[in-house]
Amino acid sequence: MENLTFHQSIEASRELIEKLESKTLPEDQAREEIGALLSDMATARGFFVSLLTGDWKFGNKIPPIVIESIKAKPGHSYTLLARNLVMSCATAVAHKRSEQPNLAEGSDRVAERSAYLIKKIDNADIMSELVDIKCACEERLHEGTPHAQNSGAYHAFLERWSYDLEQIRAARDSVKNLIEKLQNP
Repeated sequence: MENLTFHQSIEASRELIEKLESKTLPEDQAREEIGALLSDMATARGFFVSLLTGDWKFGNKIPPIVIESIKAKPGHSYTLLARNLVMSCATAVAHKRSEQPNLAEGSDRVAERSAYLIKKIDNADIMSELVDIKCACEERLHEGTPHAQNSGAYHAFLERWSYDLEQIRAARDSVKNLIEKLQNP
């Protein structure tokens, strides 16, 4: 798994998840391979692309071995999960607006899977990521313009994707609802 590119890690992750589904990969080997993918930002991104977008038999109920592996190697994972939640919510708005229901459904699936993983992880570190990204969204909404300057760890992320206010609002609402569910189970 060393020196994989982002695109190679998507394929490697797909193959890994297929083996998990078919139960042809021992858990200790699965843990090791997932950990290797999560150890680098590019390969972690590729792993989450495969996991969150794939048409898997497990649907939105990610296997426990994956959740355990993420908890054991949180490195980039928590940031990526928070970002995937925001990106998928914002993208779903754009797809619905352009009347592309199949693409909107795919974005909704990524949001559901991201939220599921976040709920299963449920610790102070992932909660901190959610609070940071929610604050960045709220600062952007408070400014009232898509290119307002705000503070926070997620400012550059929101700027890079140029989300409009409707998209930011949808993302913020999703993150806010998830935080409330985690705080009041």
